[in-house]
Amino acid sequence: ERGEEEKEPQIGQDEDEPIIEEPPEVDYLDTISPRRL
Repeated sequence: ERGEEEKEPQIGQDEDEPIIEEPPEVDYLDTISPRRL
């Protein structure tokens, strides 16, 4: 399982917090619209 994390550690967090890709500002925007894009 560690081998996969070495390839793309983001993938592991992507499932936990897809907002990680966007700036922290989306954190509060998530309440209004989780995906403005």
